[in-house]
Amino acid sequence: MTRGQLKSAYNMILEWAASRPLWQQDALRRIVSKVKLDALDIAELTELCLKGKGRVGFELDPIPLSREDRLVRTTAGGTITLLSISDVCQVNQLAAGQTLSFAPNGLTVIYGDNGSGKSGYSRILKRACHARFRTEILPDEFDASSTRGASATIAYADEGQAMSPIQWVDDGVPNHVLSAVTVFDRESGAVHVREQSEIAFRPFGLDIPDELAATCVAIKERLAAEQTRLNQAYDPNFFRDSFSAATPVGRIIANLKADTDLAPLIELATISEAERERCQRLTEDLGRDPLTASAEKRAWAASLSRFADDLEAALAPLSTAALLSVQIAVEEARVRRSAADLAADALFGTAVVKGVGEEAWRHLWESARRYSEQSAFPSESFPPSSEGTSCVLCQQPLGPAAVQRMSTFEAFVTNDTGRHADEAEALRDEHLSKIVAAPVRIAAFPLRRQLSVRNSELASKILRCLASARMRRAVCLRSVTEGTAAPILEAIPSPAEELREVAFNAQRYAEELAAAADQSTRKLLENERDALRDRIALETLLPKAKAEVVRLADLDRVARCLTETNTKAITTLGNAIADEVVSPRIRDRFQEEIQKLAAGRVRVDVVRSGGRYGSPHYQVRLFANDRAKVERR
Repeated sequence: MTRGQLKSAYNMILEWAASRPLWQQDALRRIVSKVKLDALDIAELTELCLKGKGRVGFELDPIPLSREDRLVRTTAGGTITLLSISDVCQVNQLAAGQTLSFAPNGLTVIYGDNGSGKSGYSRILKRACHARFRTEILPDEFDASSTRGASATIAYADEGQAMSPIQWVDDGVPNHVLSAVTVFDRESGAVHVREQSEIAFRPFGLDIPDELAATCVAIKERLAAEQTRLNQAYDPNFFRDSFSAATPVGRIIANLKADTDLAPLIELATISEAERERCQRLTEDLGRDPLTASAEKRAWAASLSRFADDLEAALAPLSTAALLSVQIAVEEARVRRSAADLAADALFGTAVVKGVGEEAWRHLWESARRYSEQSAFPSESFPPSSEGTSCVLCQQPLGPAAVQRMSTFEAFVTNDTGRHADEAEALRDEHLSKIVAAPVRIAAFPLRRQLSVRNSELASKILRCLASARMRRAVCLRSVTEGTAAPILEAIPSPAEELREVAFNAQRYAEELAAAADQSTRKLLENERDALRDRIALETLLPKAKAEVVRLADLDRVARCLTETNTKAITTLGNAIADEVVSPRIRDRFQEEIQKLAAGRVRVDVVRSGGRYGSPHYQVRLFANDRAKVERR
């Protein structure tokens, strides 16, 4: 073959690779570099294939085949020449310490008696280089200490320049450099004439489609195993009686796909306590006579309304405004009484009788006034201003001092200071009486306990509100009794309006239940119940739905990857390369050599005979009888 043909084969592969998936381009690079791919390569290429379809979590990136890759020059026509084989170990009975040399140019003939070791060296070359038929190397069977693991030092030249020798160890894979050398012997020749086979002598580039096809088959097997695992991971219990297909939740779950957006399902999973309570009520009430359930709900709504009224009535006297008015009235009465006392002390500081000017005395004075004006002296003003007039209290004539004293008493009584003090104390007593008459008894609200079963949050609010009101009342009364200025405690807002809202909803629900006697209305309530029930069930269903979407996405990814493992395009590439490289000139040269060997007595042809994966098969046939077994002739 000419160097141009070899380069053309590689260039065809390089040009073809540009249109292939990235993982196949990476596979081609590995095949060119390593010849044979191992299990790790297959595993990594499988992950790269899946990564190309969206799988995350695999950090390795594909590296496409390029002209700068290792062995590109060799596959493009570079010459590798064998120089010697030395340091042979564990190869049949070949002696150690010997060197078998080859001429850099021309033909090297090696001869010797049977059993001298010719085949042993041939086996080393067939294992280290490229050969159509590779023979297993056995150790010395007559040496009990001998073990498998053949090795040797192989010297070679690259384009005529001696390179560092290769320390070859038989690992079952041709050396990546020495694979550019093809070994042909009797066993390899026999392969060509037995039925159909791949052509034996071909440039390295012609091996690449075959290896790529084998890689695709191996990856396909791994993907098929993953597909089986994912199919077996299907959770049938997830779809069995777990939800209603007619609900919003059910419609999403029943139609899960690889690209299903679960955001609406996540939003449906957020459910309030009120919705949970309604689901429970609907479940219970739709399981019995709707009219009976409706009557019970109406009674409950009426009880809640009365409860709200009673709660407001109990809290009204203890509002912040009411408690503040008590404190203001108490303080005002104290201040005005102090002012009145100061005025009385100024007038009656020298009084002989104790208590003059105080409340009891004022009542006595007002009684004397009424008696004088209505009975004793209706035509005269009170108190008398003339000396000698009889006193209505002591019945004695009034002297100058007595007239003056009574005038002083009247001036005190009619003074605004005393009157204002009386008015302030009356207002204080009025406000205080309302607080005293409004004790907070939590036990007086028994409906709160029933409410705690149906709406624990609201029941707790009511309890806190009542306890707060009771504490505020106690602090206020204690400050009045002790005469201290205690601050009013902060009030907890009354939940009476929430109670009325619950009562309103209960009344409306009672009407819905009454309407449920009609089948169409009942169906609507049943649908609502089912929708709420499925939303509550999302606590369990949502994680399963997420896992199912991931499973379906993985299945879809594997299915798309499987389509990329089809070898048809690779086979087409192999045929194209073969048609370019295995040309009529090669067949003519093959016929020429046969004629030289058979002296023109035998005419044979190399013909295409099918193929497998990326490599076309060729068969040697006789012109005279194309059905004849060539190997028997």
